[in-house]
Amino acid sequence: MKFKRGQFSFRRLFPSLSTQNSEAVLLVKTSIKIDYVDVSNSIRWNTKTLELELETEELANELYANLNLCLSTLTQRPRRLLAFVNPLSGKGHARVVYDKKVLPIFQQANIAVQTIYTDRANHAQDHIINEPLDEYDGLICAGGDGMFAELCHGLLLRTARDREINIDDRQVNIIRPNLRIGIIPAGSTDAVVFGTTGLNDPVTSALQIIAGESLPIDITTVHNESGFVRFMATMLAYGFFGDIIHQSDRWRCLGPLRYDLAGFCQFVRNTSYHSELTITLSPHDSARMCHTQAATSLNSVGGTSSVAPDYQRLINSSSLSLIDESLKNKSMDTINKIVTPNVTFCSRNCVLCAEEKADPEKVHSSLQIKREGRYTTVNCLNMPCRCAKSKYGMSPFVHLGKMTLGKQESMFAFGIRLGDGTFDLILVKRSWRTGFLRFLWQVANDSRTIEDLPHVEKYRVSEVLIRPINTGRKRGGNWSCDGELINGNEIQVRVHRQALNLFASGIQFAEHQKAENLKKPANLWFPCFRTKKNIKYEESNSF
Repeated sequence: MKFKRGQFSFRRLFPSLSTQNSEAVLLVKTSIKIDYVDVSNSIRWNTKTLELELETEELANELYANLNLCLSTLTQRPRRLLAFVNPLSGKGHARVVYDKKVLPIFQQANIAVQTIYTDRANHAQDHIINEPLDEYDGLICAGGDGMFAELCHGLLLRTARDREINIDDRQVNIIRPNLRIGIIPAGSTDAVVFGTTGLNDPVTSALQIIAGESLPIDITTVHNESGFVRFMATMLAYGFFGDIIHQSDRWRCLGPLRYDLAGFCQFVRNTSYHSELTITLSPHDSARMCHTQAATSLNSVGGTSSVAPDYQRLINSSSLSLIDESLKNKSMDTINKIVTPNVTFCSRNCVLCAEEKADPEKVHSSLQIKREGRYTTVNCLNMPCRCAKSKYGMSPFVHLGKMTLGKQESMFAFGIRLGDGTFDLILVKRSWRTGFLRFLWQVANDSRTIEDLPHVEKYRVSEVLIRPINTGRKRGGNWSCDGELINGNEIQVRVHRQALNLFASGIQFAEHQKAENLKKPANLWFPCFRTKKNIKYEESNSF
């Protein structure tokens, strides 16, 4: 916000006026320029300028002081930030994006920013863990998902150290740090920004930081048999996608092309891995399953319950027995309907995500099930993982967390609930290459009905233990967590609800846009790629 004193003369409008006459009509005007954020497009934010002309300089000074006083009462807005910039991110464009587009906006908003240009791996993480941060209102990273992972790990590990939390304990409950993290997208995929703002626009992200937008997201802890391994914000994969990361690390000289080549090689190999999974369903789905099983047991002969051999009970449900063979198929269909996540979108004021903590009187017993078989890929998704290669991401229905700001009740968060204390588990069973190609095609184009593929299983869970079963000399698959390779004979993934706060508004769509764009899946080109649910969507025109 600026004001200036200037002269205005009617001579500009009437050049024929003489000099003497023009001096008589010479007026002195004072103008104020107000820069503000334009959110008319709820996805892409921009800055605009409003210029006001006032009669006197005293009036301008008064308005200027009052506007600054109003801004000072907005406590959610940051005053001082610590920014980390990876100069090598995005093919070396990250520094240019930050210096030319983002830093001037921060300066215009009178935000003090201390900038550190990283020169090695884990530079930002080490600085956050070891240096004092009391003077800052938030941390900013300019780069890709790897740069965000450094800030995420540094902040969470520092908080765990300060609170004397044993992070190696598998049942640890991590504490949300006081500082928020803002992300300036300047990487190759920017999956976190896509999942929390809707697009990878540096200006939009910078303006949401300035406005003090806040979005709590779930974070998962990853442990192996030795202890803590990593925090996971986006995706953990075993098998196909982990093998791609492992292969691409050998071809770094090829640049971004290495990922496409590695993916093609893994697709041709069509490798699957024998694995056993212990899945802890989300408490909500566990309660629904127990209720359905109890109701079925009353209607079955001898009071037996409806559980198929592939699904194992938790201790809390161990009193229920197995049903006879004639009811297994019906039971399996019922269970599949319950444990498969409902295809629903999360409203901006989602009830599930708005709950600060669980009511002790309403806590449901979690239910565990076991799955064993040969899987081409096992994927745990905490975000949709949208990017240029995937329109909706692999899992667009994981629920958006509670947003502390936002005035439009009719705005909708797309797909995911980033803060409801669950994540999605997607299992792709062994199949022919054509079957796996269908899976990859839907991930790239429209993954909203991905669970309808015959070789895909999808669960909404709070915890999962993945144990590869290696027989003979055959080598096991590779693990990747947020794009980084990890090791372990078994991996446990456990979610922590709203454990990290971001400077982000969440993905928002107006009601008419949501109904217009999301009410049915994209038309499929080939009949062989059509699923039963695609046909239902086309017939009902509903989501």
